[in-house]
Order: sequence, then structure tokens, then C-alpha cells
Amino acid sequence: MINLSVAPLFICSIYLLLAANTDAQSQPAQYERPQIYFGMWTDTQSPKAMNSRLGFNVSAYQFAQPIPLTTYPAPGFLLDQTDTDAALFVTVYPTYLNGVSNYHLRALGEQLCAYTTPESRPYFRYHRTSYPRTSRAVFLRFAPEMQGRWNSYGHKPYAFLRLWRRMYRTVKRVCPSVAIVWAPNTGQGYPYQQTYTDNARDFRLLDTDGDGRLTKNDDPYEPYYPGDEYVDWIGLSIYYKGPNGRNFNVPQREGYCSDVISGRTGTSDFNWYDKYCHKPGKACMIVESGAAWHASYSDDWNSRRRDARIRLQQAWWRDCITSRKLYETYPRIKLTMHFEFRKIEEDGGVRDWRDYRITSDQKMLQLFRHDLNQVRDLFVEATSRGRSRNQEINEGEYDNEGNEYEDQ
Repeated sequence: MINLSVAPLFICSIYLLLAANTDAQSQPAQYERPQIYFGMWTDTQSPKAMNSRLGFNVSAYQFAQPIPLTTYPAPGFLLDQTDTDAALFVTVYPTYLNGVSNYHLRALGEQLCAYTTPESRPYFRYHRTSYPRTSRAVFLRFAPEMQGRWNSYGHKPYAFLRLWRRMYRTVKRVCPSVAIVWAPNTGQGYPYQQTYTDNARDFRLLDTDGDGRLTKNDDPYEPYYPGDEYVDWIGLSIYYKGPNGRNFNVPQREGYCSDVISGRTGTSDFNWYDKYCHKPGKACMIVESGAAWHASYSDDWNSRRRDARIRLQQAWWRDCITSRKLYETYPRIKLTMHFEFRKIEEDGGVRDWRDYRITSDQKMLQLFRHDLNQVRDLFVEATSRGRSRNQEINEGEYDNEGNEYEDQ
């Protein structure tokens, strides 16, 4: 029973606690917008050409580079060709966990700050590459999909956590304006046939249920989470490669992406969204995603199996990109990034060509544009900024190797 003499103080304390919690939950993440960023990671298309094909100014473009940096930094200058304020999304893959020094991390921070503040040009003069003309939001996805051995740094949680925390402190000290993204792979199929590790410290972290084994009952995310103070955004890779993980060209069922996000796939019961997307001051994203069309290189892409390919990709984007229901169900997802690539991959011993593209076929492109326009109000569209005075810089369109793009 509450003493009536202190009841007003008790009620006031409860009110203040609830108010503080509400304020924390409503605190936006760095660069968060009311709408959803729609991003692309493109293969042969330049950002400028992609915007033209879509009839939509994509609000974030992804590029990748290693650390230590072996050649040139990610070609962020390509975004200047769009004459928009699209966000730059840089994915950085460590060559190995123990080989990343503070010098490398400071250089990374200086590079990223030069994109957020174009006046920071010494970095680009030093690397003899074109400097950016426009200040823009910058996201850093560092060491993604860290649970799997397909990455050289994967399946090593102890060393990963040590590097991550050092990376976050160092990069933020140099460039507070960069948003750092922690982005594991989907828990589907975890532990991905990785049922052992020789490192005792890693095993203790990985064996989350304490039964002495690595199984699907172990949490696929928790061993690698560095702590709220070391994360700005939280991402997840989501792909569809066929029913039950088998490489068949069968369209996905409705609700597939929702089930992956919430851990209802049957191969993982861990709810990524509930665990990570309600954190104060954090926002979540689908950071890399797409549906694979399996084919040989000689497959006739535009005729013999064209309609089947369109049906497969249309099922993907209607479930995972242009679905109002998806974003209403998961309102803390504030960025979705499509993987617009064709590449050779191997899963379960099967190696084949996989085409994730939704804009390479004209009929498919028109269908996607129609569906995108129906939900255009959901997405952030990059704002046109007009031509810069420095038009002589980066007038051509070039890929990562310095070759001119050809529109397809």
C-alpha cells in the first residue's frame, strides 16, 4: 500500500520516468529522416544513369573498399555527377582483423569526413584522386556479415569486438559526422555449417545457450554486438536464393522478408527487429538485399526465360521494397538498399550465375517504376542541387577502375 503522504511524489516520479523513456524512444538516429532512404548498390550502372533509368533520385548509393586501403578509396565522387545530395554509403572490408592499425582507422575517418565536409581536401590531394564537390550524409558499414567464414574476418567474435570498438572510437574522434552501421547477416541457416572453432574465447561467446555445441539454437547476432554506445545504425542482409535455400527459380512466398526480419523462417527463431530496432537513438536498415535468378552465363536473359525472371523479381520487390505493409509493421526500418548486381556465387556446393538486377530488362524496369511510383511518398528522394562551379572536375562517368561507363 502506498503512503498517501508520499503519493504525489511517487506519481510524479513515475510520470518523469515514463516521459524520459518516451523521449529516448523518439530520439532520432544520426541522419534519420521521417521517410525511408531508398538505396542502390550498382554493378555496371553509374548513379547518374541509375537515377535516369528509375525516374527517381536514389537517396543513398553504396560503394566498397578494403582496409588497409590497397589502391584507391571508394569512388564517392560519382555521386557528384548526379547533382543531388544523395547519401554516401561506404562498406569497408578488413583484410584481416589483426592487421588494422589506428593509422588505417584515422585515415578512414579523414576520408569519410572529406565527403561530409568537402573543404577537407588534403586527404584527396594526398591520394591523387578527385575530391567531392558536395557535402552529404555518410554511412560507414564496417566488417559486415561478420558471422560467416566467407569473410576473412568472419566467425571470430572476440577479435571482431576488439577491432570494432577501437574502430568506432577512432573514426568518431576524427569524424563525428559519420553514421556507423553494425550489420550482421540474416540468421537464416545459422551457424552456416560452422559447428566448431579452435579459439576457446570465441567458443564461449558463440555458445550462447551454454550447451557446449554450436547449433541453430545459439543467438546468431549477440556474440558480435559491440554495445549500444558503439553503434549508430543497425542493419541486416536479406536475400532470397530459392525455396528452403535451394537454388531454384521459384518466386518467394508473400511475407518472406517480414519473416526474415522477425525470425519466423523456420531456420532461425531469433527476432532481429524486436531485439535491436527499438533501441533509443538507433534506426535500422535492410542494408543489402535482393532475389537471385539462377542461370548459366549463356542463358538468354531477354527472351526464353524472361517472363519467369520478371515474375521472380516482381515477387521480391513487392514483398521487400514497395510493400507499405512491411514498413507499417516495422516502422524503425529507415533505409532499404537493393543489390543491383549479377555475379557468380556458391552456396551449398552449387556454383552459378545469380542475377539480382531489377533494372537491366526494359519490361521489368517499367513494372518496377510503376510499383515504386505507387509508394513514392514512403521514400526519401535525393534533392537536386544543380551544377557546381567546378564542372571541369569529374565530367565523365567512370567506374572503380577509371573506365568510362556505358549506359545499358
